[in-house]
Order: sequence, then structure tokens, then C-alpha cells
Amino acid sequence: MGQFSMQISSVSGSILHAHQQMSSNEFEAWVHDPNRAGTLPYAIFEPRHPHEGVGAAVAVRACLYFQGGYTVDKRQTLAWAFDEYIKLAREAAGGNATPIKWLWFNGRPALSIEKAPPLATLAKQVPSNAGFDAVYTGGETARDASFYEFRTFCLEKFQADLGTRGLDVLVFTLPAPFVRGNPQSFVNLFRESAIALDATHAHAGLAVNLSPTGRAENESSEYFIAQQLGPGVDIGDPMAMKVRKLTAHLKTVDWLTLIDGAMLERVGAIPALQSELPPDWFALERCAGGLLIRAGISPQAGTAHREGQPIVAPPAYVVLNAALRAILVDSVSSLQRGTVNGDAPVYNTPASSDAWLRRFDVSPQALLLAKAAVLETPRLLPSA
Repeated sequence: MGQFSMQISSVSGSILHAHQQMSSNEFEAWVHDPNRAGTLPYAIFEPRHPHEGVGAAVAVRACLYFQGGYTVDKRQTLAWAFDEYIKLAREAAGGNATPIKWLWFNGRPALSIEKAPPLATLAKQVPSNAGFDAVYTGGETARDASFYEFRTFCLEKFQADLGTRGLDVLVFTLPAPFVRGNPQSFVNLFRESAIALDATHAHAGLAVNLSPTGRAENESSEYFIAQQLGPGVDIGDPMAMKVRKLTAHLKTVDWLTLIDGAMLERVGAIPALQSELPPDWFALERCAGGLLIRAGISPQAGTAHREGQPIVAPPAYVVLNAALRAILVDSVSSLQRGTVNGDAPVYNTPASSDAWLRRFDVSPQALLLAKAAVLETPRLLPSA
């Protein structure tokens, strides 16, 4: 088992003796169930909430930001992306049956996937002045977090016409072990979706899926998992308005990072990036009118050099962060909210959230060390 797989498997076990909100027998069973690896029980750090079901699940997440989601064409494109996603999700699940089990749509009660209308049908039926907000999940119940998730958020036409409500969003996720074993398949879906949607910007990497009906009470689990695995794990709701309103900046660099043409010019265009990002470890390719950058073979969370020491950021992310610093946002208010009466730590203040945004910022000397460390990591295959 690789280091990352062991880290994923230890997410639940690391709180076995530190947390007593579930009975010891219940949590022992959870920890030792291999199907639960990379998950945490619902609201496990929130004693005022029940703990039945899955509240958080580690996955690889793609977040694509685009415009025109009120049009039939863009909604049909989202339906196409869903069909392509399902093909890959079935492969990840190791069978022909879809691992997606539920659909929440435009705030209505969840439907089982067998009873849900196809997304392509909804794309034709839902008018432009209505939202197009789909949440597909693969949990045992509709409220459970899952490794499999496909979400859309599209502004209504009148909202888009205001020009102040931000971008539309597509999010899809797959289990981290599958992506680490089949990274190119994920990259292909990310690239093809970005091109089809004419994405403004996008990123993909490790993240934590939370219960679709209980984000606030499970954000402390998201925080905990990120602390356990490392700074390469994304934090926060990718569909929050504060994030969607980033039209000229990025929230973060990631394993896959897509920037538009205007952003590319602000960082010195392709020659400048080529001088900072060695081609055997970073892949640069034209995509959706901008540039897609791949930092390494597969998504990384971080590295613990010695037991008990802080987890070090992936050096490729540190180097990419420095190269794109001119287009990275400095503040997004707060990344998380947490519960009103909860005392578990979350990124719910501007200071803590801004510190997270700057987690890859280092001194010039440390940047040189990160550049050297990149050269010690596996090279990209020529096909990448």
C-alpha cells in the first residue's frame, strides 16, 4: 500500500481514541470496514448532531467555472458531461451499474436515480429564467456524502444579465485511489468538459465531499481531513458566491489548473511559464482559449518527512503557486462557516481563510528548495 493510500485509510482511525461521540463499538466497526476508508461519520465533531451515515468522503474533485448556464446549449453540454462522467464512474466502481443513486434538483426532494428524469430532458424543459442546479450523489441515503458526486449550478438568465452574480459551475468527483491509478482518464474528462463549456477557469485535485444536506455540520470533518492529509486538499464550497465571483483570479492552484487567455497574459504568457515549470514535471497545453497546467502525475496532498513533523506542501504546487501568484486571490472572506454552537476548528474567519489561501507562499530560498524537490518526484509520462 502506498503512502497516500495509508493516509486515506488512517483518516478514520486517527480519531478512534480521541473522539467519543459514537460508541466505541460503532466507531471500531467503522474504522475497520475497508469500504469506509477515506470517510468520516456524519457530524462526527459536532456533539449536538446525530452521527448516522457518512458526513465526509475524500475524493478527487474537478471544479469548472463558465458562463451562459441559462442557455439550452450549455445545459445540454452539462448533460453530455454527465453521461461521460457516468462512463468513468462505472469504471471506477468496477461494474456496469452506475454508482450514482440520487438526484437533488432545484431544491426539490431527492429522487432515486431510477425515478429521476435524464439531465438532457431537464436541459430542454427547464426555462432560462429558472435555475439549473443538480446534485447527483452515490450515498446509501440521499443525505450521505459519497466519493461520487456530480453537481451543477447555473444562474437564471436575469441573474446572469446583471453581471454581478458570478460564474456558473460544474463539479464532479471520483474516488482518489481510482484517479491515482488512472490519472489520464480523469484529465481527459476534465479537459473535454472545459473545452465543451468554454470554461473561464478551473481546477482539480484532492478535496472532501460533504453531505449534500449538512455542509455546515460536516465542515469540521473537512478541516480535520485536510489537516491530516496535507495542504494539497482543497477547502470550502466551490459553488459559494464568494468563489463564483472570482472571474479574473484563481482561488488556488491545484493538480490541474486551467486559466483563460487574459490570466495567461498577466503571468507572462507561455514562455514565462515554461521557464518556471520544467516540462518533465509540468504539462502545459492550450485548452478552452487558455492554458491547462498539470502539476505531476496524480493529485498530491503533501508529504510527512518524519513522524510528528508538519506535513510539507507538494513541491510542484509550491512552484506553480509562485508562477501564477499574480492571478491568485488574496482573500475570499471565510472559506467555511461551521455550526453556530460548534467549537471544532474550521476556517470561518478572514484571518484563517486568508492564511489557507497563502499556504503555498514561501520565501525565495524555500522556493529554490521546492524547485529542487520537484526534480526528485516522478516525471510525467510522454503521453501526458
